[in-house]
Amino acid sequence: MPESQENMNSLLNPSQVAGLLGMSRVWVYKQVEKGLLPFYRVGEAIRFNPEEIQGYLEQRKGLPRGRTLGQASSEQKK
Repeated sequence: MPESQENMNSLLNPSQVAGLLGMSRVWVYKQVEKGLLPFYRVGEAIRFNPEEIQGYLEQRKGLPRGRTLGQASSEQKK
């Protein structure tokens, strides 16, 4: 099976992402609205690439509570 088709078959829905991250579906939707979680729109639905969710987690690794990536990088420049 081509890699692109494998990726399509492995897209996650919001409930699956919530379970994977141990968060609520509402939290997932809020992160999408804020532009923090990478997603794809498929018709009216949203779907997530598991590799991109893993990348999101790697970016967030070690950030202090309540900080966004933008805040952390601007503070490091000071």
